[in-house]
Amino acid sequence: MKTDLAKNTILLAIGSVVSKGLLFVMLPFFSAWLSTGEFGTYDLLSTYVSLLVPFLTLAVGEGVFRYSVDGSDEDRKKYITNGLALILFNYVIFIVVIMSVNAFYRIQYIGAFLLYLFGSLLNNYVSSYLRATKQLKIHSFSNAFSVIIIAVMVTIFVYVLNLGVTGMLLGYAIGYIVGDGIIFFVSKLHKNISLKTIKMNITKELIKYSSPLILNNISWWFMNVSDRTLIIKYMGSTANGIYAIACKIPTLCTAIFSMFNISWQQTVSQMIGSKEIEEYLNSVYRQMLRILCSICSGVLACNFIFFNCFFEDRYFEAHKYVGILITAAMLLSLSQFYGGVQIALKKPGQNGYTTTLGAIINVILNFILIEKFGLLAAALTTLIGNGVILFTRKLNIRKNYAITIEKRDLICMVIYFYYVVASYYITNMVFNVINLIIAVCFFCIINNQYIMKIKKKLIGR
Repeated sequence: MKTDLAKNTILLAIGSVVSKGLLFVMLPFFSAWLSTGEFGTYDLLSTYVSLLVPFLTLAVGEGVFRYSVDGSDEDRKKYITNGLALILFNYVIFIVVIMSVNAFYRIQYIGAFLLYLFGSLLNNYVSSYLRATKQLKIHSFSNAFSVIIIAVMVTIFVYVLNLGVTGMLLGYAIGYIVGDGIIFFVSKLHKNISLKTIKMNITKELIKYSSPLILNNISWWFMNVSDRTLIIKYMGSTANGIYAIACKIPTLCTAIFSMFNISWQQTVSQMIGSKEIEEYLNSVYRQMLRILCSICSGVLACNFIFFNCFFEDRYFEAHKYVGILITAAMLLSLSQFYGGVQIALKKPGQNGYTTTLGAIINVILNFILIEKFGLLAAALTTLIGNGVILFTRKLNIRKNYAITIEKRDLICMVIYFYYVVASYYITNMVFNVINLIIAVCFFCIINNQYIMKIKKKLIGR
C-alpha cells in the first residue's frame, strides 16, 4: 500500500532536526547563563504554559485538522476561522482574569509569561492549520525559522541584557510570534479567514469533537508537571534544574518522533477505510519500533559526550536518568501511533480515557515515591505512566485491528535495553567509544533502505 507517510515524515523530521538540534546546541549556553535554580524556575513556568494551551485552545486545532484534511475549501475556511476566533477570545478572557488576580496578589514574571503563552497558542494553531492544508514543507520551515529567532532573542535578553528567567520567556515568546506571524502570510492563512463564517454552531461542532482531547492534553500535562512540582517542594529548584536537563535529551527525541505522529495522523485518517488497513498498520508499527530502537540506542551511546563535553559539571548527575526518560519517550511515541488510529476512527475520547488513567497512576506514584527516592522516582513514574497509556491503547485498538511484532523486533528491543543499562553504568571512555561505533552500525543496518533512498536522491541531484 503506497502512501506519502515516509516522505512526509522525512520532510517534517528535517525541519525538526534542524530546529530542535539548534535548540539542543544552544541548551548548554542557556543553562550556563542561568543559575541551576533559575533554569528550574523557567522549566516549571514553561510547563505551566503547556497546561494553559489545551485549556485556552480547547484542543480545537485537532478538530480543525480532522474536519479540514478531507473537506472542501469552503468547509476548511469555516473551521479555520472559527477555531482561531475561539482561541483569541479565550486568551483575552484569560488576560482579564489573570490581571485581576495580579491586582491583589503580585504574580512574578506575569508580562513575559503572558507573551510566551500567546506565542505558544499561535504556534499551536498555525501548526494545526499547516497540517490541515497539507503544507508540510512550510510546517518544516516554520519550526526551523522560529527556533533561529528564539536562539538570537534568548542570547540578547539573557546573555547580553542579563534578564534571567524573564529573558528566557521573552526570547521564546518573540521567536514564536515573529516566526508564526511570517508563516501566517506565507502559508496564506489570512486568505482562509472570513469573519462572515463565524457561527456558534460551527464552534460547537469543533468543541464537541475536540473536548475529549482536552482531557487527553491536560492529563499529559499532569504527568509532566506533577513530578517537577513535587521535586521543587521536596528537593528545591536546584534539583528541578538537574531534572530539567535530564529531560532535555528525551524531549529532543520526543520532538523528532512527533513529526512522525503528525504525518501519521494525516495518512491514517485518509486510509482508515481501505481493505488492507490492518496489514498496513502492522507494517508501519514494526518499522516504527525498529527505527525508534536504533535512534534511541544511538542517542544513549552519545550520552557520555553530552555530559562530558556540553553540560557543566553541576548537571552531571542528570546523566543517570536519561536512559529511563528516553525509554519513556519511546513508549509515548508508540502510544501516539495507536492514538493516531483512534483519531482516524473519530474516537478521540479513547485517547483521553487512556491518558487520564496513565496520568492518575503517575501522579499517585509521584506523591508516594519522590520524597523518598528523589529524581530516580520521578523518572521511573514517568516511564510507568507512559507504559500504562501504551498498554491500554493497544487493548482498545485490538477490538478493531490485531497489531503484533516479530522476533527481529524483539532483538532490536534487547539491543536497545543494553544501551539503557550501559548509559547508567559504563563510564570507561574506551567502552563508550566502542558502544557508539556499534550503535552507528545498528542504526545503519535498521535504516539501510531509507539511507540508500536518500543517497540515490542526492546523487541524482
